[in-house]
Amino acid sequence: MGNLDVKASTILCVLGLLISLSAALPAVTFVARGFDPLLVAKPMSTTNPATPPFTPQQVWKAYDFSPLLNAGYKGAGQVVAIVDAYGSKTITTDVAKFCSQFGLPACTMTIYYPDGKPRRSDSGWAIETSLDVEWVHAIAPQAAIALVVAYDNSWAHMYNALSYAINNVPNVKALSMSFGALESDFPTTGSYTIAAHHTLFMTAANKGISLFASSGDNGATTANDILYPASDPLVTAVGGTSLYLNSDGSYKSESTWSGSGGGTSRVYAEPTYQTSVGDKMRDIADVAYDADPNTGFYVYYGRSWYQVGGTSAGAPQWAALFAIAVQYHGHTYADANPELYSFSVNVYHDITTGSNGYYSAGAGWDYPTGWGTPDAYQVVTSLP
Repeated sequence: MGNLDVKASTILCVLGLLISLSAALPAVTFVARGFDPLLVAKPMSTTNPATPPFTPQQVWKAYDFSPLLNAGYKGAGQVVAIVDAYGSKTITTDVAKFCSQFGLPACTMTIYYPDGKPRRSDSGWAIETSLDVEWVHAIAPQAAIALVVAYDNSWAHMYNALSYAINNVPNVKALSMSFGALESDFPTTGSYTIAAHHTLFMTAANKGISLFASSGDNGATTANDILYPASDPLVTAVGGTSLYLNSDGSYKSESTWSGSGGGTSRVYAEPTYQTSVGDKMRDIADVAYDADPNTGFYVYYGRSWYQVGGTSAGAPQWAALFAIAVQYHGHTYADANPELYSFSVNVYHDITTGSNGYYSAGAGWDYPTGWGTPDAYQVVTSLP
């Protein structure tokens, strides 16, 4: 990979900064004022072919993106929308540094501010923004990115940002939402209820936009403490795993990350694609991705490298995977879940060990990891 051009004399200083900033990240608690990001940042360790923080090249190999990328399927002609609150003042230079470090082409990104540029910054959301943008680009390097920045993380501004991404950004094929709030925290009246969001997501489905959301980073203590928008039947909920590689960087194994959100909706009845799994309500997760901060990803933000995990990492990378799928097949997928539940061959790494605190993983579909993590080549080529 090459050196990270962090000189030895500054390592202690950089790590001290990382620890300080990591400690300052907002706790992943969900309050009635709106959404919060789903990520965990920690100091880096030295990378070799088998250990985190993971590089794009490691992820391409581990999750079998390489055959697609080598064949020219890199998301060309597609747009992946990302919605984040507050954004990041350094996102343009951060993603350029990320691209330079890992030999990626320049990122084509347009930034939208539906309610105006935020007056203040937020370190947690800023790192979230870097994670989302850098890793969509890492997985689909030729896809364009539409970064839609909410003024803050209130219900109103986040809803407006989602609405703008769905209704105003042209050519969107996939939308990533690395945030959530408990279903029970949502307002029950007014313009920003779960029902209002669902109506918006119906518009997205009618436009052929695939929706992906993080399932949560706090695990589960009961059956019903799950997050929205992941619990919406039109959204693919991405749970979390701990990813382990062989010494040559190839895929070795995964287990459930203890923080992976998963459980039963108290709002939505069982969608037709889930009649063979779970109970009689909408259940999550649908699929999974590496999320453990101890097996996290390289992220560059504000002149520092971070090792970042959380189910925030999975939603943007699944969205990027579907941008590749749209390029490959030449058509959109809208609500992706019926397809993800209908494969006749095994296209997933089935996660059979670990627990999110309430539910344990097992063979086939389970609450913390859904059907599992992708063999990207098999997922794309097996889609109709």
